[in-house]
Amino acid sequence: MSVTIASGRMVIRNPSGTTLFDTDDGMFHVLSTVNGSVAVPAYVHPGNTNANLSTSFLIGSCNSNCTDVLGSVRATLNSYDAGLSFNRWFTIMGGSILWLVDGHGLLGTPDPNINLRQLVTYSLRVAAGKVYLDRRLLISAASQGTYEIRAHTLEFKLKCGLYT
Repeated sequence: MSVTIASGRMVIRNPSGTTLFDTDDGMFHVLSTVNGSVAVPAYVHPGNTNANLSTSFLIGSCNSNCTDVLGSVRATLNSYDAGLSFNRWFTIMGGSILWLVDGHGLLGTPDPNINLRQLVTYSLRVAAGKVYLDRRLLISAASQGTYEIRAHTLEFKLKCGLYT
């Protein structure tokens, strides 16, 4: 382990020379906190077409200098106790929250998703002092039936800021 301090900069390297810490790297500075929840309505897919939807939810305001959002998110179903429910907090360090969804009563059948392929992702962003939750929903067409993404609530505890 080595530590080099020179010209107002400190660098820590492990024995193989990999930099572990460098004060010239940007550090995240929290300027605003946004806590709350958003109720996401159910989406019923008719099954005979592809769904390719993007939806943005305004979830709060922040300092207009903020460029990034970090924090924790928890998802719960609003009703109906089956299905995938994230009854725990997940840390979000940028990027997207991937939520894979399966249909009710379809598991255990020879073709568990009646040929449906689905993907729901959420990502957080800031723009002009506003904090948004963006949902991306992709569902492939199927030859029969309908498909429902159940109504759910996303709770969040977010820190908005910038790297300097």
